[in-house]
Formats: sequence, structure tokens, C-alpha cells
Amino acid sequence: MLLPLLRSRLFSAQFVHGFTERAGGVSPAPYHSMNVGFKWGDAESNVLANRALVHAACGCAKLLLAKQVHGSQVAVVSRRDQSSQVATQEADAVATADPDVAVAVIVADCVPVLLADPVTGACAAIHAGWRGTVANVVGEAVGVLQRTMGARPDDLVAAIGPSIGPCCFEVGDEVVAALANRLPGEADLFAPGRRGRVHADLWRANVRLLRAAGVRAEHIDLLSECTHCQPQRFFSYRRDGTATGQMMAFVGRAPNIT
Repeated sequence: MLLPLLRSRLFSAQFVHGFTERAGGVSPAPYHSMNVGFKWGDAESNVLANRALVHAACGCAKLLLAKQVHGSQVAVVSRRDQSSQVATQEADAVATADPDVAVAVIVADCVPVLLADPVTGACAAIHAGWRGTVANVVGEAVGVLQRTMGARPDDLVAAIGPSIGPCCFEVGDEVVAALANRLPGEADLFAPGRRGRVHADLWRANVRLLRAAGVRAEHIDLLSECTHCQPQRFFSYRRDGTATGQMMAFVGRAPNIT
């Protein structure tokens, strides 16, 4: 059985990529079944087995993830890097131009963003919660691809994967103020919710930040899949607390394509 993956219509066969769902793995409830995160109590053997399924699906020699801290640092990696070393590096985006490497991030409501450059073959995986969005981690990743790998922002394609949507993301004044400071004048990022609290739109915020970094509007694929709304398909910390798992977003150069 093939691993269930969501993919973007904008990514060509030059790149392997995907966003995992909660099905297709080996973990028991409440992590059932494709939990790829060590964070909330699933057995290490289950998580490693599930990550191995993702690694097999991407087909690259290495699948590298960093230590996510809700910031804006970008780790640049290659085949020379050991996975254990990269896993200790604090970064919320991982980028590579190495055809033997796929890069990935872990999410469970935060926004996963994948970037790929069909001209240079460079790519990046980004973890953008509200703090990372405020820190403009997507803009930082675009800048790293441009400065260190020769990518042109208007060549990049971007996919924004499953995450908590504006339908469900209730926030307090601190988050409203921080997002408004990062994106002044963008009043449509906020709307009143059913329970009287403000809802924020991290999808739209990250689209705006990608556009500000030079990515063309027609090169941004917003999948519009809310993790909180779909318990059968996605893990969600906001919905289930720590009785849940985590998902992965990955991208790399397709094997045998240079």
C-alpha cells in the first residue's frame, strides 16, 4: 500500500514532495497511525518505522530534519551532514541544493511550506507557526535559497500544506498584535469567531510574506486543508492536546533527475 500523501499541483516531476496525513503508519491510538513525532509519548520504534516509510516514499539517500524552535533560522544541509547532527541544529527551515538529500519539517497545526526551484534544483521545507510567521521564516528561507544557491525568487514554486485554518485558529491579543506588526494594514488576516475570539489566517499571512519575498502569486499553491477540522485525516494539537501525533512535509530532488 502506498503511503497517503498530499501533493501540490505546482511541483513538477523534478521534485519528490508530500505532506503526510495521519493514516498509513504503524502507531497505535491515540497516535493512529502515521505519527512521525517523538514529542508526545509514542514509542520510539513506531516513530522511526513511520519516518522510514516517509524516507522510502521520497527515495532520496538522506532525509534531514532540524530541531524546530518556532524561529526563523534556516539550516543549509548536504549529503555530508549526518542526520543526528542536523537534528540538534536549531532551525525552522531546512534547505538544500544536494540531489541526494530531501529536507523536512514536523507539524501538528503549524503551517508547513515547501519551496522548490525548477531552475537550480534547490528546495526547502519550512515550519511556520504564528511565531515563525511573525519572524518571517518563509522570507528568510527564500533569501537563503537566493543568496547561497543562486535561486531567483520569481522562479520558485511554493506549497502551503495542511495546518490550522482561519476557520479554527482562535488567538489572543498578543498574537493579533504580533501579526499586525509584521503585516501592517492587512486587516483581512483577522475575523471574529463564533465564540467571540479573534481568528487569524496564517495561510494568508504566509502567502503575503512569500509575495513580499518575490515569489509570484501564480507560483503559490495553498492547499486549504485545515487540520483542526478533519480529525480522520490530520493530527491537531489544538483539537486533541498531547493525545495526538505529528505529520511531516518533505521535498527533495527526484532520484535520477539532475
